[in-house]
Amino acid sequence: MYKVILIILATINPNEKEALNYYFEQMNFLYEQVEAKPISKYKISELLIGNQKPNLVSIMEFPNQDLDYLVNLV
Repeated sequence: MYKVILIILATINPNEKEALNYYFEQMNFLYEQVEAKPISKYKISELLIGNQKPNLVSIMEFPNQDLDYLVNLV
């Protein structure tokens, strides 16, 4: 099987800190179940195009591309 790389662009709503914490808890649980590994995280310092700047970029690696094992976790 081939691994999968996921690039996440995130814009954080400062008015929804509880929702953000819940999201991180759930995603960390899911990532553990599928043995996902964080590759890198970056903060966005400058916007080149558009007018909505994401707060961060996160890159994750999943051990294989067989998504069947993800369906049972959600």
